[in-house]
Amino acid sequence: MSDAGPGPGAGEHGRVPRALRPRRPIDVVVDGTDGAGKTACVRFLVDRWTRRGLAVASHAPYREQEVYPLWAAEPERAAQIITGIMARFRAAHASADVVIWDRGWPTAFVTTTDPRARAAFEPLPPLTVLLLSSTDRTRAKAQALDLRGAWVRDDALIEHYNAAYHALVDAPADRKLLRVVPDASGTFDFEHIAHELEPALEALVSQCY
Repeated sequence: MSDAGPGPGAGEHGRVPRALRPRRPIDVVVDGTDGAGKTACVRFLVDRWTRRGLAVASHAPYREQEVYPLWAAEPERAAQIITGIMARFRAAHASADVVIWDRGWPTAFVTTTDPRARAAFEPLPPLTVLLLSSTDRTRAKAQALDLRGAWVRDDALIEHYNAAYHALVDAPADRKLLRVVPDASGTFDFEHIAHELEPALEALVSQCY
């Protein structure tokens, strides 16, 4: 048993004041290199957490509207489109405990350094998973699925985005950024990812109003 007090911001009886408590739904972002298996990871987490009694929604905002051509010339507009899609989905699923995003702020951050575009994604979500695979896996997935995006067909872009994702380490201290690499066979352990996220997720859900 700890002798520590309730901590800063705690109210009477150690309860966190309503104004400081997180709001539902809790955002969880699954992002990472192309072809890593983000969508499969999202499906795994949705199924697992639904079976555990949580109300879980998921969405892929970058698939709802293509913004890739905008990042170079109009990065702030691209960011506003994506965050607008996310805000509308969140509002439509306000009763959910959790929303899992198939791509989110990391996709924007590896695509643009524009400060206003990046600021559109703040505050960053409390939980983010980065699946960090190899350029070979990206190329193999693009070929297997006949993907046409320039970012999975142009070798220079594949190398650029892969390096950018692997270099992405910045996150506020109160935000969890889980960086995951595959095993020797190139497979990600989704069960391990869930175990790593669940203590923080359970704490956040229990604090929500």
